[in-house]
Amino acid sequence: MEEEDAQEIIDEVSDEDDGEGMMKKREETKSYNRADYIERDGRVGNTGLVSEAVTDLDKEINRIKSDKSALNLELNNLDQDLDNAQQLEKKLQEKIAMLEAKEAELISERKRLKQKGDSLGERLDKVKEIKDKLTEI
Repeated sequence: MEEEDAQEIIDEVSDEDDGEGMMKKREETKSYNRADYIERDGRVGNTGLVSEAVTDLDKEINRIKSDKSALNLELNNLDQDLDNAQQLEKKLQEKIAMLEAKEAELISERKRLKQKGDSLGERLDKVKEIKDKLTEI
């Protein structure tokens, strides 16, 4: 039963093709003779294959952990970039609001000065009119 379970695990692992090595390993596994795996007590076993499969699985797990760490680092960097962009956007929105308020003040001041200029123009016209009347006399 152990031999069948071990072979099943090996077949599952070796059925996955990572592009190069895994299929080759399966072919190599199939070419081994049962006599190659005779235990000291005379039983035929697949301990070499099982330990090789476990080693391969450990390597794959370590590779996946490494990939996960790299992705987490990249995700953290992207989170930081997003936070920075949001802070910049907030600062720019505050500047825009400040500039809009300043613009409203300037528009109001321009309107006030225009009215004052119009009033001064009217007063100047009245003064000229009075001057003209005085020069006629």
